[in-house]
This record gives sequence, structure tokens and C-alpha cells, in this order.
Amino acid sequence: MKGGHCSKMSDKGHNIFDYFRGPRPRRGVSKEDLENEVLENNVTKALLNVMEYCPELGRQFITWLNEKHLIRRGLTLKPPDIKDVRILEGPTSDEIADANITRILLGIKKHEADNDRDTSKGERLDGTVVGQGWLVAIESKLGGMERHQLKREEKKIRATAVVQLLWKEVQECFERALKMEGHQAPSEKERFLVEQFCGFIRQKGLVPFPGFQKRHFDCPLRGQKEENGEQEELKDLFSQLRGQLVWYKYSDDGERLNNLYWETPSRVKGLRAKERDYAEIQFRCRSKSSVPVNVTLWPDKENRRVFLDVYADVEDRKRLRRLASFIEKRNGRAKLARKLRSAQFSGYRVGLYDKEWKKIDEHEYECSKISNRDLTGLAESIRTTRNEEVHLALTKVFVLDTPISAAEHELPPDGESQLREIARAMRYLYPFARFASGAPWEKTTGW
Repeated sequence: MKGGHCSKMSDKGHNIFDYFRGPRPRRGVSKEDLENEVLENNVTKALLNVMEYCPELGRQFITWLNEKHLIRRGLTLKPPDIKDVRILEGPTSDEIADANITRILLGIKKHEADNDRDTSKGERLDGTVVGQGWLVAIESKLGGMERHQLKREEKKIRATAVVQLLWKEVQECFERALKMEGHQAPSEKERFLVEQFCGFIRQKGLVPFPGFQKRHFDCPLRGQKEENGEQEELKDLFSQLRGQLVWYKYSDDGERLNNLYWETPSRVKGLRAKERDYAEIQFRCRSKSSVPVNVTLWPDKENRRVFLDVYADVEDRKRLRRLASFIEKRNGRAKLARKLRSAQFSGYRVGLYDKEWKKIDEHEYECSKISNRDLTGLAESIRTTRNEEVHLALTKVFVLDTPISAAEHELPPDGESQLREIARAMRYLYPFARFASGAPWEKTTGW
């Protein structure tokens, strides 16, 4: 589609994912920037398609915009009825010149913070919604608004007001619409399209990770008596975590988790009939023979506690023997102990476990206190154990409530903060997993 009006769903059977395919590759523009440009246009297109195919949802969106953002500015869009929907096309010259039309510039972004970069020419808006006596021009950005571009657009359309909101607010608006009752209750088609749209923006990481709540930690303790609804909610939460970790960029240096790849097939483990007491997702380093990095929610039923672990699990006996040999070498032993005692491994612990994840070595060592002697003891246990399946795990443990030991750190209540902590733990574990997989000490990044 090259602009103009959207085709009606009844005409061609299009759903909200009838995409704008994006521009051709351009010199000086990276593939990632092009992908972001296509996503910015497509998510706006999906939003406007929902409004066009389901006018009642469009009216509710404008009503919500009035209540949440415009009334306090002395503005309302009346009546909240959508006359027309345009995608990838701005207001007409007549609409810009008409003093009787209320023009709102609506910027939709992913994060709270703005972005000072000014790389886009801002030649045209991502979409326009037109009502009786008003229009809403939409510009969307993934990482935050580019202020200069927003000012250009404001001047270009002679906006009455500029409103910025987050994709998560759009999601909240539509989810509220799904809960309407009586004559405002959504139809089957409206519900289907809203679920499509909300699933799309979650999958693309445009809304924050909702985060683990206390009920998710309580869920595994209830075992077989647990309701299926909460099990499905927990499974969906892990699926969202899995998806957003792929898209997540560290807030301090912008580095993606691109040094890990999905286990194949990518899925949430646990939560089946015989495995209802834990949930896990697994990543591996880029080397096919590498040690996995796992995120697991597991219960300690004896003490009635549930923990969220992020850990690297070395279970191959050949790798374990190699690690034992490295530890037993004088220089290697000292280097490894010093590294594990460094500030970045605060709150981590290392231990040796059997196939049931019970301790083989009598200790779980806090990395901040680990000594050469402790590592030598671990190496000796690795050599002497006769267990068929042995795990050496370097683990960061999170809990929601007050930590019960120095090795555990409280998980922040906010979903985005939780995602940041989990991603940081995976980032720190990656060099260890790569080293444990056989990469030379000197060539292992970060070690």
C-alpha cells in the first residue's frame, strides 16, 4: 500500500497485519534502522486498521484520549466518532488551513525517555485519524521521540496540541475496551482484532515486560491443585520474557543479548502434567557446543519458598573435567577465584549438584567470598563423583520477598527493572558459559 485509504477488511479479507513492506535498502542506512522504520509504520498501521475495521473501538480510543490527555488541556474531540482513517498520509492542505479544525499531533513511543537524535527527515506522518471537526496525526518511534522531528511535524500541521504516550497505554486502552459490558461489550471480531494487536506489540517488545508478581511465586507451591488459569498465565509470562529478552537493549550501553541464541525448539519447559512445579526457558551461546544459560522459577517446597534463578549449567562430563583441570592449575585457579569475587558477581553462587539438583559438594559458595581452596574442593568433587548426571552451576538467585540469605537478591517489583536485572545476569554469565564450553581463557570476552 502506498498511502491513501485502507482497504476494507470485507473487500480483500485483510486483517490488521496487512503490512506496509517498507522502503528499499538505502546507502548509509543500516538494516536495523530499516527494520525499525518498517516496524514503526506497521504498528501504527495495525492500530489504525483496528479503528477502521471496528469503529466502536476507534470511538473508545478517542474517548480515552480525551479523558486521559486532552481534557486537562481544555480540549476535547467531539463527537468521538471516526469519519476517516488514513495510513502513511498526513492531513490535506485544506485541513491544515481550516482554523475550525482541532489538530492533535500524537506521538507514540516505547520508552519513557525521549531521544535527542535527529536522523529522520520527517517527510510524512505515520498515520491520520479524522473526525467531525478534528484530526489526530500520529508519529511513532521505537526508542523515544526525536524532538526536532516532532517540532517539525507540529509546525507543519499547525497542531493545536502535542500529546506523547506509550504503546503500553494504547494496550491498556484496548484491554479496558475488552472489559466493557452491555451494549458497549466488544463483538467477537473486535475482541479477535484487539487480541491480535496486543499480542503483536507484546511480541515486538513495544510494551514493557509485565513482571513477576507474588502470585507467580506462589503458583508452583500449590502443585497439582493449581488452577489451569494461573498455570497458563505463568507460561505466558515466561513466553513474554523470552520474547522481550531478544529485543531488550541494556539501558547503559545499548548492547543487545545477541551473544545468545534460542535452544531449538524454543519453548517454555515445565508446567506440564508431570512438571507443574517449575518453569524454564533456555538460551545457548553462539557456539553450538556451548553451555546453556537458563531462567528458571523453581520451588523449595520443604521451606515453602520459590526462587527465580538465572544460571549457567555445566553438565557435560568432558567439560567438567576440563574445568577441574583448569582449577587445579595454579595460575588458572587464582585467576578464576579473583574473577568470581569481582563486583559484577555480587549475589552469585557456585555449586555442584546431582541429577535431582541436590548438592553433591556440601557447600554452595557465594562468589563474593569464594577462595582458591573452595575451588580446589569443587575440582576434587568433580573428579570423585560417580553420579551419572552432574551439574556445576553458576547462579544468580532472585526472590520477591526479603532475602533469606546473603546469596539471594530481591527482584524489583517493576517489570522493566526485573527485565533489566535478568538481562544483566545473563550478560555476566555468558563469558563463563563460553569459557566452560572450551573457549581459551585469554580469548573469552570479559574474562
